[in-house]
Amino acid sequence: MWQNRTVDLVIYAGPVIIKPAFRDIPWKRETEIVPIVGSGSTYFGTLAGDMRDSTGRMLPNLLRRYAGVDRQDIDKLALCAFSAGWGLLNRLFQNDDDRAEVDACVLSDAAFGTGLHGHAMYATDAMLGRHLMVATTTNNSANPSLGIMKTGRDTWLEIESEAKLSASEETTFRAFEPEQVAPRNPMPPASGGVWRTGKACYWYDYTAPMAAPGTGNDFTHVEHHDLAVEAWTAYLIPYFAGAWLGVPWKVVAGVGAAAAGVVGAAAIWRYT
Repeated sequence: MWQNRTVDLVIYAGPVIIKPAFRDIPWKRETEIVPIVGSGSTYFGTLAGDMRDSTGRMLPNLLRRYAGVDRQDIDKLALCAFSAGWGLLNRLFQNDDDRAEVDACVLSDAAFGTGLHGHAMYATDAMLGRHLMVATTTNNSANPSLGIMKTGRDTWLEIESEAKLSASEETTFRAFEPEQVAPRNPMPPASGGVWRTGKACYWYDYTAPMAAPGTGNDFTHVEHHDLAVEAWTAYLIPYFAGAWLGVPWKVVAGVGAAAAGVVGAAAIWRYT
């Protein structure tokens, strides 16, 4: 499909629409965006099963079906998801060979429920500097009518906890604890803080400190779909171009949360 060209690929899974703003992202390298459109985590879980080959891998068939390429035909690869797209990525990331071939992952309010071990495995790799991972979350639950009560924020904390333990088991260098950092331009500040764990695992907690579930969101769940434009611009552009993003952007006066009291409250609330 892209013979004799050096192309990076971003796959965006979920109930997604590639609007003009996505096409206008100022990539520094030739980059193609391929959507995988569907509704409901069950749909994407079934799709993951359909993509699985005899060795247990999903990525080769996924790339062939939706992008018409093999992994060696592209350079950098990012798998990104909005909302229910997590059902695909979580399963794919549980395969070590598939996970190793994905350079970056951006989750746009795309983590709900329990047992998201694939997300945690990728987050572990990001903490150890093998890949880049960025997550943005709301304080909403996926589908209370179906009994899915855990919010995206709470789900991420569960993923992060599992990943920190796994990363610590792989190295005796230090404990892996989140550090509050400044948002990377053009990402908007997050009321709950921006956090980096390890070398390259970032979380934007877009929820006001101490807000009750379902309240206090900086952006609606739907707005996280378009917020992906800012996230890809802030993180995928430099990462694809070879810039190392493992250096913390410290929160300083006037950057990130404006008031020290808000920063302190966010630092305490994130663990409650």
